[in-house]
Amino acid sequence: MKKILLAYGALVLIVIILAVAKFNGFNFLPNFKKATAQINNQTYNLMIASDDKSRQVGLSNRKSLGEKDAMLFIFEKKGKYSFWMKDTQIPLDIIYINDTKIVHIVKNAPPQKGKSGQLPIYTPSTEANYVLEINGGQSDKYKFKNGDTVTVKGVN
Repeated sequence: MKKILLAYGALVLIVIILAVAKFNGFNFLPNFKKATAQINNQTYNLMIASDDKSRQVGLSNRKSLGEKDAMLFIFEKKGKYSFWMKDTQIPLDIIYINDTKIVHIVKNAPPQKGKSGQLPIYTPSTEANYVLEINGGQSDKYKFKNGDTVTVKGVN
């Protein structure tokens, strides 16, 4: 009986560990088609937000973002898509992309963890069909600017 209880306890512990890891962005399955974005000589591994639900959640509630990780928001048509930092725990650079060119950058948008009410809303001056979120400060660090080419691979 003790062995069965220990086995069930170990199983429950493993399930909890896997659920916490998955919630924090760890992928246990091999990614056969790896999506990347390259700006100048910097390459980012992409998490994709291509439907309303994933775009609404975005990077909210994440405690960290890897140095070479990013989220790519894909929109079906070009527009002036607004973003906010509701429940975001890390500063982000928000890069608006029209086809393959950067058209607007919001630098170091501050985290707004647990805040409600009136939050800053970031809207580009030009239409875009992609938005790339990277760690805050990287646009300045790597000297990204409007007109730079963004090459996205592995996205349908």
